[in-house]
Amino acid sequence: MADRLNQHWVPQYYFRLFSNGTSRIHLLLKSQDCLVLNAPIRGQCARRKFYGPPEFESALATIESTDAAVIRRAIAHAWKPEAAMQHEDHGLICRACVFQRARTSLEANKGGAALESFGLYAFRHHLAMAPGIDDRERLLAAIDSGQCKVNVSRQYAVALAMSEALRGATFLLDLGVRLLRNRTDSPFIFGDAPVIFANPLLAKIHSRGVLGLTSPGLIVVWPFDSRTMLLLLDEAAYEGEVVEGEVVDVVNRGDVSQLNALQLHHSEAIVYFGSSDAAPYVERLWNAHKSKIVRPRIQFHERSDWLLDGEPTETPIMQMFEPQLNLSLALTILRPRFCPKEPYQFRRRNPEFFTAVQEMLAREPDCAGH
Repeated sequence: MADRLNQHWVPQYYFRLFSNGTSRIHLLLKSQDCLVLNAPIRGQCARRKFYGPPEFESALATIESTDAAVIRRAIAHAWKPEAAMQHEDHGLICRACVFQRARTSLEANKGGAALESFGLYAFRHHLAMAPGIDDRERLLAAIDSGQCKVNVSRQYAVALAMSEALRGATFLLDLGVRLLRNRTDSPFIFGDAPVIFANPLLAKIHSRGVLGLTSPGLIVVWPFDSRTMLLLLDEAAYEGEVVEGEVVDVVNRGDVSQLNALQLHHSEAIVYFGSSDAAPYVERLWNAHKSKIVRPRIQFHERSDWLLDGEPTETPIMQMFEPQLNLSLALTILRPRFCPKEPYQFRRRNPEFFTAVQEMLAREPDCAGH
């Protein structure tokens, strides 16, 4: 029971993919600006009752077992193409990506403030409009003067993120799957929130979110071990080596460092690496990026300047989105086919596929994402 109360948001099996199966890992503590070698895996990315009841950890174990198996099959396929993946692995990989991204401490924290702002806005609207509210004006004044706050617990925020991830995983199935083989002398590293959404195609769009599951240009990056990385991508949006084959050799050290820099920018507190020999490289990379890192946060805005069907709206439009990381991702193996700029007209990546998934979810809501 005690073990199930120490709940991990990055599973221990994943650490061992980098540590060659040992119980030790090496890490960079971002806040203390220092490296720590040979730290025990057991205590990493874990907190007492992070998810809540101990039964939650048991439920996660079933999902983790499936995810671990598909990741190991993907690694084997990357280095030995004759080690074929299974027919259902594409869907399992998409599910594993969104679920791992949703279950972390970073995800709970970066969305908590936006959820609280939205909750307070909705509560104020209720107070203003609902009949039979005593002291309506006093309560509204208290909200407007900052005396009231809506609190969202960590457990609720992470549970909501995981639930939405499982429902939405199917929307990633139209992305291409690529396995990157690191042929350089610099290893892949990973952070305490290792699954990263990015959008080099829409890098110049800042007024709205471009990291949604159905966004054109979306890419998903997830290192599987020190030499292997998963890349999901909108194939219609990019050109370069990654479009040409399922398994791609990365021979440019700069590409590896760019992909590793994503982990520095997206992690909450810690970045990990498998070999102590990589410590000088990780330290140099950290020193090059630490002044540019902006902590990921979901933003909440009231927009009165947008048009709906070409017409001004009578009330503000509520907008919540996650800005892209403060990193211009420039890879030699992945280049945008075109570069949209503001003003950007929102569209789905694949409208027909989106409609088909929506219809499927409406018919089978309990099976979404599985």
